[in-house]
Amino acid sequence: MTDSPTHSSNEADSLLIGGYLDKDDTTVSGNADADGEEEEYDEGLFDDLMDPDSTSPDKVKLNQYEPVIPSRGASIPSIPDIDPTTEIPSYTKPCDMSDWDAAVAIFVMKWNVSREQWADLRSILHLITNVPIEVLSLPVRVDTVKERFDQQLPLLPMRSRELDLDINLLQTRSGQNPKRLKDEIGLFDMKQFYKRILQSELLMNCAHIGMADLVDEPTEFWHSDS
Repeated sequence: MTDSPTHSSNEADSLLIGGYLDKDDTTVSGNADADGEEEEYDEGLFDDLMDPDSTSPDKVKLNQYEPVIPSRGASIPSIPDIDPTTEIPSYTKPCDMSDWDAAVAIFVMKWNVSREQWADLRSILHLITNVPIEVLSLPVRVDTVKERFDQQLPLLPMRSRELDLDINLLQTRSGQNPKRLKDEIGLFDMKQFYKRILQSELLMNCAHIGMADLVDEPTEFWHSDS
């Protein structure tokens, strides 16, 4: 019975610190010497550490090794969950458009119908014998069609925050009390903003999910130089 081979402490330590063995060439990758070259190890070291019955000091040291994992948040400062903004109340008008009105409005918005084009379209529709009530009820102005449609769309939630103004940049208010120079700023609710993006089938179909693409001439965010 032969004794299990032993290896230098430096070799075993290198394996424990973060290198990985390549059994074919017995090179431990990820560990370099002072000259920047990867260190070479004898062939028996790999077999020794992979042998479950080995009792060599290196094998025992490997089995007893426990990586030191820092406690969660130990090195990351805690961020207080304080939202300095307030919600801006919004109101969405109840949907009262018929299918005909909605279809006409979507047509107008999609093709960006001008006022002149809208007037011509109404004139053509009124040439129909026994003009339907739906045609007769079409607004004279195309702007009215767009406004009615916009009122049916739900608004993206917004928030506001009071900010202190810099008196040095406001020459017209130089004589006022600096402590009273405040103004409200409107902000999009970013949580709801990204939620809407993830809920949009159209936008998600355009999103790239996966690894970066190696290309010669990057044109997208997920492209990387080859």
